Amino acid sequence: MSRTGRSFMSTPGKETDHNYLRFLTARIEEWNLSYNHILRAEKFRCNLIVVSNKAVKGFLKEEIDPNTATGAEVVGHRKTCSGVHIIIHFPSSGGDLAIHSTELLHNYANCDTRVLEMGTFVKHWATARRTNDPSTRTLSSYGYILMILHFLLNVVDPPVLPNLQHTSIGLRELQWIEGCEVFYWRDVPARKKAAHQGKLTRNKQPVVDLLRGFFDYYSAGKFITGRRRFCYKTDVVSVRISGGQMAKNEKGWDVSEGGDHVNPARRRQRYYLAIEDPFRTKLNVAGGVNMRGLSVIKDEFARARNIILITDNEDIGDDLFRPKVSPQNEPNLQHELHDLGLANTR
Repeated sequence: MSRTGRSFMSTPGKETDHNYLRFLTARIEEWNLSYNHILRAEKFRCNLIVVSNKAVKGFLKEEIDPNTATGAEVVGHRKTCSGVHIIIHFPSSGGDLAIHSTELLHNYANCDTRVLEMGTFVKHWATARRTNDPSTRTLSSYGYILMILHFLLNVVDPPVLPNLQHTSIGLRELQWIEGCEVFYWRDVPARKKAAHQGKLTRNKQPVVDLLRGFFDYYSAGKFITGRRRFCYKTDVVSVRISGGQMAKNEKGWDVSEGGDHVNPARRRQRYYLAIEDPFRTKLNVAGGVNMRGLSVIKDEFARARNIILITDNEDIGDDLFRPKVSPQNEPNLQHELHDLGLANTR
């Protein structure tokens, strides 16, 4: 990889994150709280901790924000000292699905080292530019990971990854959990062997080129012949279906539920950005992103694309990761009223 490519991927040391994980685990044990699983998706610099005792909610009440939930009953985000988010998931009866989601992402990361590098890069970019916080109505780390996988599976030609939910290379085990089909290639030794034999991908693009394409694809730019771009108004990010081509109207995500159909502003609030969960196919992982949040996300993708296009490679890393200053003003009431469909339209 070029010197520029290496500068793209500069990240805090793993030991810092592991120390925090051990610290958090010790705190849970100190309070005599049981936990089912600790699954570390290290390839995405993100940890999923699944605990079974509701009392831990009180213990962590000052460290998490339950309002950031994006599909689970309660999901909290704890930012570690190294800038890595740890997701605290308190499962309901569907808790096993969260475990399989983490395992699926980990399996994809193990298919190709470029997944790790892109995931690390995008995570730190989104954090620096403040588009990675569901409590501010932007997108979770999980959402960004799915956007990366969708791009590597369905947009890049040839694909960087096989679709583990559809590949014909290995044997897959079908399970039904809470009415959801859990079906993916999870034989790690067989997958590693296939990767070593070059059976998983013919794509040889360097990570830097893939990142250029990734930011361009999600930049909401004008149509250019021969260049595919994601349409936020109509498209759905999907890693589940083969080919990844899915529209909001196919899932009924272009219409509201209940009585919101009489209020277009409220109806649209749920569907500004559509990202399908690989197993909970009725769940929009980006359901918490509002109009303002989507505008911020699209602006940052466009900013990154423009920096990559117009600056010398040696300066790309510094520009892309320039921390975005947090606004000091109070929340804009007019924006909130608009999201609720109550804004003055005069």
